[in-house]
Amino acid sequence: MKRLPHRYEIALARPGDLPHIAPIELAAARLLAGHAPESALKEVTPDDHLRAAQADGRLWVALSNDVPVGFALVELVEPDAAHLEEIDVHPDHGRQGLGTRLVRLVCEWAEARGSAVTLTTFRDVPWNMPFYTRLGFEEITPRALTPALREVLEAEVRRGFDPGRRVAMRWRSPAGMSRVRRAKPADHEAIVVLWERSVRATHHFLTERDVEALRPLVADELMSDRIDWWVLESATDLLLGFLGFANDSIEGLFIDPNHRGQGAGSALVAHAQRLALSSLAVDVNEQNDDAVGFYASLGFSVVGRSPTDGGGRPFPLLHMIRGVPRGWRRPVLFAPLHFRRGTSMARYLMLIRHREDFRNAQIPQALLDEMGAFVNEKQKAGVLIDTAGLQPTSNAVTVRLSNGKVSLTDGPFSEAKEVIGGYALINAHSRAKAIEIATEFVELHRRTWPEFECACELRRIEGGESE
Repeated sequence: MKRLPHRYEIALARPGDLPHIAPIELAAARLLAGHAPESALKEVTPDDHLRAAQADGRLWVALSNDVPVGFALVELVEPDAAHLEEIDVHPDHGRQGLGTRLVRLVCEWAEARGSAVTLTTFRDVPWNMPFYTRLGFEEITPRALTPALREVLEAEVRRGFDPGRRVAMRWRSPAGMSRVRRAKPADHEAIVVLWERSVRATHHFLTERDVEALRPLVADELMSDRIDWWVLESATDLLLGFLGFANDSIEGLFIDPNHRGQGAGSALVAHAQRLALSSLAVDVNEQNDDAVGFYASLGFSVVGRSPTDGGGRPFPLLHMIRGVPRGWRRPVLFAPLHFRRGTSMARYLMLIRHREDFRNAQIPQALLDEMGAFVNEKQKAGVLIDTAGLQPTSNAVTVRLSNGKVSLTDGPFSEAKEVIGGYALINAHSRAKAIEIATEFVELHRRTWPEFECACELRRIEGGESE
């Protein structure tokens, strides 16, 4: 199972990504010539710091064709804050929104830990303090500096930075200053108004006629019980945004234009993840670049595409999925009912094997369209729990135990005739039903990509109830 081709991807750094970090730092540093000391422009993060951060899950990379072109590094300098020690994007890939996506990902990671995010930056460089301010960071006054941040600023002075031009900033999750609650009938009118304001600010591909036609449909949907509606409001009861959730999918998420870029969307996504049984899905208008980038920055991957929206209108949808974030645990109270004792639903793992050279082939558009519809249908039916494609074996490693010894073998594995190219985790009431779903998946490929050859291995997961 393959991912749709995308130029950029944000991901946790792999060991093989580390040699690319220093060249990115040095290239990005030249943009600060005349602002930072010349000696600082030649500094790079020590290798041992990078290795430790990569091992701890505190280093993220922006990838272009699987090669790092940007990164974000977090240091834990104090217990209640993640310090954004370094964030750089290679100038050749600037103005693509990668910096914004990296910062947002760090903020969500910190939010999941219950932490704030801190950083130090130039006060008067346009892509420094003004950039972070737009993303919801606020200046920390000198009197409010923690000992750890004061030491960071003092260390910068020792390296030759002008203290008058440096500033410390902090981002706090809106979830800490606001609350998510179920929508009430009294919220209905305000939600429709917010939806229209948000759409006009972000959905530039819609015409006035489109907006007018959609308004009553949205109003009716908000009154239905098919979707659970939630609102995010400030401490002063100001409506910041709203969320529609059903069947482990975000059915709608809109933010007041005056509060975009301040973490409100991330707070609602985090709430949706708490509601989800496992992975979280969302359909995004393909023409809405900001929304696609937003969800990608939070770890969602494109798994399919539909040429029209749910109403058959000519607005293509990208089907995106995010697996359970690292360190996330669902409360026992919300354990999926179909995994509890006394029920007959079982989980099956589908392993899709194919020749590795198929990764370099052009994927037919018909397959992308039908795969998008397949994934969307199975998710909404509660059948598909999670699915994703796997990176090539050139990035893989085998840890083998043989004759009492542990050995490592780096990919690629040229001797392998077939490799595992992807997986899907599904729910099924019986073995026959699981085979039916796997057959439907394989038949989809046969119909839309005749040259493709694969094998779908179906394995029931231990611990399910008897069929």
